[in-house]
Amino acid sequence: NTQNDDFVLWGWDAGSAAATASTDGQYTPSAQWINATAGFSMALTEYDSTNAVKTIGTGLNTPVEFAMVKNIDIADNWRCYHKDLSVPNERYLRLNSSSSEITSSMWSTSNTTFGINGAGLVGVGDNQDLLAYMFTSIPGFSKFGKYVGTNAAGNFIHTGFDVKWLMVRSRGEDGWVINDKGRDFNGQYGVDATLTASTDGAEYTSSSLNVFLLSNGFQLNSATHNGTNTTYVYAAFAAHPLKTARAQ
Repeated sequence: NTQNDDFVLWGWDAGSAAATASTDGQYTPSAQWINATAGFSMALTEYDSTNAVKTIGTGLNTPVEFAMVKNIDIADNWRCYHKDLSVPNERYLRLNSSSSEITSSMWSTSNTTFGINGAGLVGVGDNQDLLAYMFTSIPGFSKFGKYVGTNAAGNFIHTGFDVKWLMVRSRGEDGWVINDKGRDFNGQYGVDATLTASTDGAEYTSSSLNVFLLSNGFQLNSATHNGTNTTYVYAAFAAHPLKTARAQ
């Protein structure tokens, strides 16, 4: 709330009240919010420090495709699961770092559960709390996928909906970048105001539009996040979880 500073907020609706925690996994979350229509589940859970993947119920009907997990009791990194990492259950990316994929037997997925290896989170022990944001794709609203860069303008990635918000990074040494239509939208689908999740840097812009957020996907317009034969993973959202809705 610093005077004269600009702030941005992105919100995902997890329901107006806490849900009854899912009992589908080995552990029952101590608190949970679920919005299956939007493919989003948020859980707070305790894990012991044994070197094993322990599952929690998600309240969703299909496997988690993207997740962000953090131990909230200590200073530690955010760990990200993405279904399109090179070996999904044995790799993770950090949200707040540009380091490449890290090898660790961290995860497991099923239609109704998501597994986390507490020992893979630095400092995890009994009575420490883990916060997990878990997402699955909803046709017409969200998609989590990958693409291969071409190093040329016109690299189009189809999502099947009007993209409102996009976060992208490579599986190698890189950082998550975020573009959206809320902060900078020139009226012709081009967006060039970028924020990074992996640094505390200010918003930056390019002399040419780097990404076009289109009615059915997004298109890379330069070599930025479009390196030749480089694999990138992304999370994309429309404005509302309705198959017939268009982002506004």
